[in-house]
Amino acid sequence: MLRRTWMAMPLLGLAVAMAAGCDETATGIGDGTGPIEISMAQSSSAAAGADVTIQDDESGDFAIVPLTTFTSITVTVAEVHVLPNDADENEESSWIRLQPVEAGATIDLLALPSDDDGGVLLARGEVPVGSYHNVRILFTEARVTLDQTIELGNRTILSGSHELHIPSGAQTGIKIPGATFSVEESDTEEITLVFDASASVQTIVAVGPPTETRLQMSPVLTVR
Repeated sequence: MLRRTWMAMPLLGLAVAMAAGCDETATGIGDGTGPIEISMAQSSSAAAGADVTIQDDESGDFAIVPLTTFTSITVTVAEVHVLPNDADENEESSWIRLQPVEAGATIDLLALPSDDDGGVLLARGEVPVGSYHNVRILFTEARVTLDQTIELGNRTILSGSHELHIPSGAQTGIKIPGATFSVEESDTEEITLVFDASASVQTIVAVGPPTETRLQMSPVLTVR
């Protein structure tokens, strides 16, 4: 049994389905199918005492708060995709799409198990055997909960739940281009994506009018 582990920013059983028009002749893809499982965990080495900078997009005012100010970061996962070697990531038909078993599943990224414990299953199924070099996750909604009120010049961000914007999260997805792996017919390829909280929320941007503040996070995706 093969296993790969990555660090990712940016959840539950999923059944696999091929996207319409997927190019099965892409380099690295052969005949037959093999099993694959994708899980997500939280980095066991992330610094719990890390500081987070929250910056006002318009005024430039900022505040520095501890990571523990964030009591939850929840995301609703719409789809998980994998990309064969040498396939064009800009062509939607190149991606192999995984369908959620539980539609609209929402997870708290800060409550994920440690990568030492194996993580939570995101996706599993049968895909064409061969080599792959990218994984992406699409979100329909994300929210962040603060345990204190934060002042940014003329902007006040109240404690409680706020909409969280993840750039491209709902359109092209959060990509992990360094997630290289091979799928074989006989062995289940197990992949664990690791969320590093301290790196991913190093800077949060407050956008929109002060009365309708949205917070924006750009996930840090790295390969271990």
